[in-house]
Amino acid sequence: MRRLLPALLFFLPFLALADPACPIAPDHALQDLSLPAAKAAFAKPGPLKIVALGSGPTEGSAAGDPQMTYPARLQARLTTAFPGRDIAVLNKGKAHEDTTQMTARIARDVIAEHPALVIWEAGTVDAARGLDVEGFGTALDEGLDQLRAAGIDIIVMDMQYAPSTVTIIDFGPYIDALRAVAERTGVPVFDRYEVMHDWGESGLFAYDETAPDARRTTTRKVYDCLAAGLADGIIPALK
Repeated sequence: MRRLLPALLFFLPFLALADPACPIAPDHALQDLSLPAAKAAFAKPGPLKIVALGSGPTEGSAAGDPQMTYPARLQARLTTAFPGRDIAVLNKGKAHEDTTQMTARIARDVIAEHPALVIWEAGTVDAARGLDVEGFGTALDEGLDQLRAAGIDIIVMDMQYAPSTVTIIDFGPYIDALRAVAERTGVPVFDRYEVMHDWGESGLFAYDETAPDARRTTTRKVYDCLAAGLADGIIPALK
């Protein structure tokens, strides 16, 4: 019981959230989102289309099944929340792509799909390669300009957290740059890095599992929880 007490105390502030299996601190949750384009599209007959743009963590090959990626799990959660509605979350993640490369394909891979909402996971590859931080911010800014000019709602998602990666990759400058661009442009940020850090510190997930089966299981659960956090913000904005 004594071992359980710290974990219980850690989780107490999160009990009011929609999915108690995936606790997110209020400071890191998507709250009071304004998604006018998505809400307007949802109010009309026909499908609501969302595009998930990003690199490897969005593509989700580590899950071992396309239906276990975070975009697929988000689609499942939104469809459950709105039965009978046609909601599509298109996975436009490509492993090993930095933000400049993603920005270069926004017109072809994103805007051409005519989504109402884009969730853009950015900065992972830039940080891993140690690319120029200012260049990262400029590329992100340019991509957001394209999406806003097309009348698309946007949520930006920052990098993943794992103890083994933060010891060799300095994510801090890239997170700061992402937040600065998002604040300047008025785009909401899903604090994936801090959310996953909290989950790791609480013992909810062991990110550095070495056994392949355990690692895949953890990846799938993390993707599902990230989808839950996104859905908790998107669902109220559509109603």
